[in-house]
Amino acid sequence: MTITLAYKPWHTIAFLCLNIFFLVNTCSMRKVNNSIDNVKDLIQNLQGKSLKISVNKGRKRIVRYVGSILETYPQVFVLKIDNDKFLDKLSCSYSDVICGDIKLGVKE
Repeated sequence: MTITLAYKPWHTIAFLCLNIFFLVNTCSMRKVNNSIDNVKDLIQNLQGKSLKISVNKGRKRIVRYVGSILETYPQVFVLKIDNDKFLDKLSCSYSDVICGDIKLGVKE
């Protein structure tokens, strides 16, 4: 008894598309530049300095503050906000910095 397989051209096309998808996604993926440990070290070095703080709250809402890093903890850090009458402290996680939701810059 012989089993014959019918040749279907779409099998080859699908196989090629999967190979191209795999090559593109594995070869050109963006590398993560910062790890949690690097961000923790950076934030501990900035502690006590006057900073420009930019917070992305989503839907094109970006709020800018001036402040400093008050305290650091293993999972979060606390920012002291200087120029806002309603907000005194803001707690943030290190992953917010990695994701780009919070940007810190030294005030000149």
